[in-house]
Amino acid sequence: MSIQRFNGRGLVKEGFVRYGLGRGIKYNDVSPGALTAVWAESNTRSAIWDSKLAKDTFATSGPRMKVQVFAGQGFAESYDSYDAMVTDGYGKGVPMGGDYTGIEAPQFLIWAMKDPIGPNLDRIQIIKGWYEDGEMKETIYDVVASSDRLQADGSVMPIDAPIKMETGEFNAEKGDPELMTVWSDPDWNPDVEAFYYARVLQLPTARWTLYDELREGVSHPEDVKRELVERAWASPIWHGVS
Repeated sequence: MSIQRFNGRGLVKEGFVRYGLGRGIKYNDVSPGALTAVWAESNTRSAIWDSKLAKDTFATSGPRMKVQVFAGQGFAESYDSYDAMVTDGYGKGVPMGGDYTGIEAPQFLIWAMKDPIGPNLDRIQIIKGWYEDGEMKETIYDVVASSDRLQADGSVMPIDAPIKMETGEFNAEKGDPELMTVWSDPDWNPDVEAFYYARVLQLPTARWTLYDELREGVSHPEDVKRELVERAWASPIWHGVS
């Protein structure tokens, strides 16, 4: 593999692995694989392109999880069906990739569904970013967790759902297959530009390094991770200041 670098006169190719090692990347921590997805009105090129242009999109680290986020006002705390939730989301708010232009703190309607053949979900987080004194700031909010583990102070009780190191099997009993919540930023400031995006964490699964050991008899060093937490992340919703 190679990358291109501009040396002042033209583009030259460099070894990707050598470049990464020079920047301190540890490749035994890398887990390849990712998917991107769009929410479109129909499975047609034009509809998919329109959704990409609107950035009503999300990505995952590999599994086929689903996530949707809306920002607006007047959302219900729960819905009788997915269709009712989506109708309310588009009707009362802006979807992922959109701009929230209200003055009041937005309500975020957040929904996620597990991969049909993967483990259940652990939690959903909102990552908020903003500029303060010329410096980029970020903070992470846990907004909903499986089995009602989200505490009043915003913390989440740990979940004990390890994989089976002897087989690579994940825990199929803990967690929730679907999570939904309505959340508002407790630190909202209408005079500060900010972005918000959702991150969905599923329960741990075996990493390729463990499968190498189980299937091929490979022996990795002890400090090499053998499990990982796959995730999905949504396009941000933006709040601008005019």
